[in-house]
Amino acid sequence: MAPIVEMATGVCTSCGAAVDGKFCAECGARLDASAPEVATKVDAGRGMTAADEEVARKKIVDELMHIVKKEPEGPKPGLSNDAKAAKDALVKDPYNMDHIFKLGMAYAHDEQWTRSANVLLRGWKRVKEIVSVQERFEFLVFLCQGSMNLKKHRQALAVLEDIEVPLEFNAPALNALKCQVYCANGDAPRGMKAFHDAIAGQDFDQAAAQWAICHEQLVHAGLAESTKTLLKERVAASNSCEEDCKKLDLMESIIQIKAAYKQSPEKAMPLSPAVRSTLFVVLVVFIMITVYALYVLEKMSLKHHRIEL
Repeated sequence: MAPIVEMATGVCTSCGAAVDGKFCAECGARLDASAPEVATKVDAGRGMTAADEEVARKKIVDELMHIVKKEPEGPKPGLSNDAKAAKDALVKDPYNMDHIFKLGMAYAHDEQWTRSANVLLRGWKRVKEIVSVQERFEFLVFLCQGSMNLKKHRQALAVLEDIEVPLEFNAPALNALKCQVYCANGDAPRGMKAFHDAIAGQDFDQAAAQWAICHEQLVHAGLAESTKTLLKERVAASNSCEEDCKKLDLMESIIQIKAAYKQSPEKAMPLSPAVRSTLFVVLVVFIMITVYALYVLEKMSLKHHRIEL
């Protein structure tokens, strides 16, 4: 049986107690992997019994499910200093587009999307009064993103149609937003074109991140499988093809588990032994891939996915 995990074991150089891990359970001293008394990187495939493997399997899967069940932090409570200052300014001059823009942005940065959208809607049809091309662009992009976050897909589409994209600006994040909006509104052809634009010139990891961000809407438009196949075809001739394909499969599995749990956590079924075993193997062998996938999924809000000039 090939080694699947590596564990550090040995003797504490401080108190002489047997240790298994990074710290001594007796005196709390850190296990020094460089000391001659310490045996490191023991092959778990040779040293673990079936019962040990089952315990390790359960622990890893349980940790994954904890991450899956963890909810995003959500909007910050109350008002940030920036939001309070912008709100006070708008109260004094309620029709000032600059104040509307700044308050909408402040709410968006605090992930208070309902407040942000409500404020920005007041200035939507007056956006051309804003002199700066960049600020007009950001105003509508944030209103579009807020509308998507609030599941107001038709409104998001209407806002998107008004966005004046600056010359020579082609950020993957903007094209990913377009893909989400078009797909959410059932426009598969434009959704597919936007997806192609989003991954153009991107390496596999970057393209996979865009795919993960758009996954929910791609499923709605019936494009999830075709776009996944497209990504796999891009790496078909590379040396990392197998690893990249498994990475993509793992990302999709995590997305689906998170979506299923979010939709009905009280009805979430316990994982069968067979599923636990499969997840264990995948998670251990591709532990770095898992970390990467979870990192991508935690970055799906505009707060971490900023579109900038």
